[in-house]
Amino acid sequence: VRVVPLVGPSSLLLALMGLLNSLCSDMLIPALPVLQANMGIKGWQAQQTISLFFVATAFMSLWYGAIADAHGRRPTILVALVILSLSAGASALATDIETLWLLRIAQGLAAGAGMVISRAILHDLHHGPAAQHLLGRITMLQILSLIATPVIGAWLGTHFGWRSVFVALGVIAAAMAVAYWRWLPETMPAERRQSLRAGALVGSYLLALRTPRFVRL
Repeated sequence: VRVVPLVGPSSLLLALMGLLNSLCSDMLIPALPVLQANMGIKGWQAQQTISLFFVATAFMSLWYGAIADAHGRRPTILVALVILSLSAGASALATDIETLWLLRIAQGLAAGAGMVISRAILHDLHHGPAAQHLLGRITMLQILSLIATPVIGAWLGTHFGWRSVFVALGVIAAAMAVAYWRWLPETMPAERRQSLRAGALVGSYLLALRTPRFVRL
């Protein structure tokens, strides 16, 4: 695979990638009362759609770096976006909360790729002041987006019901997949890739947890 520097709309591409977690959570939170009333469930059951999503995201975030190192940044994020789009679309059709919980777990497993791979791509291409400058631009774009995301979710939930939030998420993920397929180059050349070794990865995490300085931080 020919590696091409990421130029032009790089800030926007990486900012959107890093927003996957917040898109999938902040858009749904304002629609939770509508979801609860429509499904006839308790408040804690509706809230679990957020909790389970974050648990799945946190778990998978531990693995995406190694997966992207083994298979490349571009294939990893594209597969994650396809899974996210399909699971969001299926969530719009869910008729019981248990099914929605499972689909939210799938969304969390997919969305975990966003922040990890966006940072990995940034590290592939830039170091030092250049990386800090681009990270600052990405963070600014993400902050502006975080202001708008809950407003959009509340508007959709109020006017079109909670299912419209998942329809919107599915469309956004599909559009991102098309955009990244068209404009996102591979930044991890084949000669730098490392095989995925789950045992070594778990061992590294355990070593970090046994390091007092890391634990204190």
